[in-house]
Amino acid sequence: MKSDEFYGKPMVIAAFFFNMGGLLYLLEQKNIVIFGVMLLGNIIGIYIVSYRKKAVVLLLIMICGFFNVRTYFKVFLPNDIYDKIVITNKTLKYTEGEIRGKKVLLWCTNNLDIGEKVIIMGDFTYSPDYQRGYVGEYEVYRMKNNGYALLHWSNKMVEGIRERLKNILSKEAYGYVNAMALGNRTYMDNEETEMLKRLGIIHILAVSGLHMIIIFNIIGSVIKKSSIVLSVCMVYTFIIGSPPSALRAVFMLIVFAFGKKIIRTYDNASALAFSSIIILLYRPYYLFNTSYHLSFFALIGIVIFSKKIKECMLFFPIWLSKSLSLILSAQVLVIPYTAMMFNEVNLGVFLGNLIIAPFGIMVIVFSFILVFLCKIPLFGELIGEIYNLTIMIFRFISNYLSKYSHMVLMVDNNYAILYLAIFFLMIYLYHIHKRVEDRMLT
Repeated sequence: MKSDEFYGKPMVIAAFFFNMGGLLYLLEQKNIVIFGVMLLGNIIGIYIVSYRKKAVVLLLIMICGFFNVRTYFKVFLPNDIYDKIVITNKTLKYTEGEIRGKKVLLWCTNNLDIGEKVIIMGDFTYSPDYQRGYVGEYEVYRMKNNGYALLHWSNKMVEGIRERLKNILSKEAYGYVNAMALGNRTYMDNEETEMLKRLGIIHILAVSGLHMIIIFNIIGSVIKKSSIVLSVCMVYTFIIGSPPSALRAVFMLIVFAFGKKIIRTYDNASALAFSSIIILLYRPYYLFNTSYHLSFFALIGIVIFSKKIKECMLFFPIWLSKSLSLILSAQVLVIPYTAMMFNEVNLGVFLGNLIIAPFGIMVIVFSFILVFLCKIPLFGELIGEIYNLTIMIFRFISNYLSKYSHMVLMVDNNYAILYLAIFFLMIYLYHIHKRVEDRMLT
């Protein structure tokens, strides 16, 4: 691994200040004093790490990041009288809708379908939920149907697949295939979900980067043209309802697939940085989403440390050293982040990732095959029985290892914050050192 993985990467620096601009908006809403201090610190930092002309560009990028988030939460808000809404999700307690690209909560008793377009009359209350992306909520008085969006028909397709799966699978297997291949964890048992959390492999239940890479590789082994494979991934993501984790993964795949063709100086760090900007332009509120942070912290850890860790495992088989290096490098920043957010570190993470995760990848592949072939008469039933057996084995191993996964280390989040601060300070100081070194050489 090159020791300067993030050095000399203008896209990485641009993405950092674009993200910081969005975080500054949240600070402005929460505490104006801290906002002022952080703004001043960022401006000083910009002028320290760059030349004058570049500093102006970085300052503009940070301002763009600020207004990108502000426009979503503050500008063009819904009306109090009536509005056109597309229903995007529904639960037993509430309904989610989208107005002009903004998420809102609807409190109503009407039986609405996902993808249905409605004209509503009601009172809008501005109450932003930064993490989930809601700009407010509607107390609905009246509504009428105004047609259906494409999302409605894709949801009907998924419901048809679910109905078929329900008839050929056990209750436990049905929950797993819904989570792993259709992006819906509501059919999973809560105890099962908690067990996978303790083992640190809950990520296999969300259609995310791992799942998209599997789809990309499976289809790519048959169809060699990357543009067609990516189109299939995009269609699949739309059909399952475009969950945030899947959207992030698709954006990243697009950048990684076409980066080398578009940008001569393409590299993984720049691709990761560019994808973060694209994602936040599309959905600004992802910046405050915990899963967004975990995804990027894991990827940053992999980009910086995976090759170095792999070099230290030459005595292992290649396939094992590659898997271990990815797992361990991803945890370098994820563990302190979870400690900071939840005040604990679950030591069962290593147990689950090293032993169960490889088997979990096989289950994910099987889940996709089942979804695509389940409607074939007789063949669907046969695959369903094999899948039931596979899930039974997976659950047996998980249950056995979960007995040893209760090793939870309680952590003062101040130490986690200090760790992350020192880590990024070291990267910053190394960046300064390299600049001075380059100037001396020239």
